[in-house]
Amino acid sequence: MFEKLNRREKRLGLFASAFILLLILHFAIVKPFFSRIHALRDAIQSQSILLAKYNRVMHHQDLIQKIYGDYIGRVQGEGTVQEEISKFLQEVDLLCQRSEVRIIDMKPLGAKEDAFFKKVRLEIEVDAQQTSLGKFLFELKTSQAMIQVDHVRITAGVRGEDLKCHFILSRIVA
Repeated sequence: MFEKLNRREKRLGLFASAFILLLILHFAIVKPFFSRIHALRDAIQSQSILLAKYNRVMHHQDLIQKIYGDYIGRVQGEGTVQEEISKFLQEVDLLCQRSEVRIIDMKPLGAKEDAFFKKVRLEIEVDAQQTSLGKFLFELKTSQAMIQVDHVRITAGVRGEDLKCHFILSRIVA
């Protein structure tokens, strides 16, 4: 069959078969090989970044241990849950007095236990002017007791300039 073809057709057939063979080699061997190498390079780069972060943490290990010791001292509870709730109520009452916020209602919500720590929660309703409320929120944020604001609802108060606020606050006790 190939004897009947002229020289030009044989070359064209040989060229087409070589081209098809090269395409098969490209898609079957070369392309998967280079895509695998590219994926490995990306993995190496991401692992290198992660390693650099871990090295930086290990380099600052003493500082991290010191800061951890400071914070664990702040949240470590000395007594029962009731004593911690009482202490939390006193801390929030002191912050309200310092920032000139009037407490309308304050009630403990008990303790909520997670896998690693225990949270004491408190529901508080206050009446304040805008500047006093801002000062109270600042006092909460910068408090040594590390009080977290879980929920805030602010509405207009009875008088035009006052605001009525409902907070759910929490504090971690170890």
